Amino acid sequence: MKIGEIGLEPDRPALTTVEENMIFQSCYKETTQIKSSKLHGHGYLATYRTRRELMKENLEVHARAEAAAKEKRIAYEVEVEKLKDQLAHEAAEREREKEENRRQMQEDLENAKIALKEEMKQEFLNMLAQHKEGAMIMVLE
Repeated sequence: MKIGEIGLEPDRPALTTVEENMIFQSCYKETTQIKSSKLHGHGYLATYRTRRELMKENLEVHARAEAAAKEKRIAYEVEVEKLKDQLAHEAAEREREKEENRRQMQEDLENAKIALKEEMKQEFLNMLAQHKEGAMIMVLE
């Protein structure tokens, strides 16, 4: 890739670093006639980062990682709270259903007691009526 191959717009004054690097790499390959696609540095023209720049970049990387971890932790906390609320709601629902079932069983038991009393009363009255008929028949004889 040559400088002439990259179209420069009139409002853009210079090449970007990426474009400069691509031009350098293609020129280096052409000059040395190497077929390797290994990237080469700029030799004595290369600018190495200072200790301060390296530390600053390292701090930025750590800050980004810490921010991402904090974001993830917050998302997990929100999800945990949501799940706790859901569990509490489900527990309350189960408790309500259990109470409703207990109340229904108590009501059914009371109804069964009343029905049993009524049945026993009716049976007793029938036996009493039969006993009176039997007693009357005996008296008449």
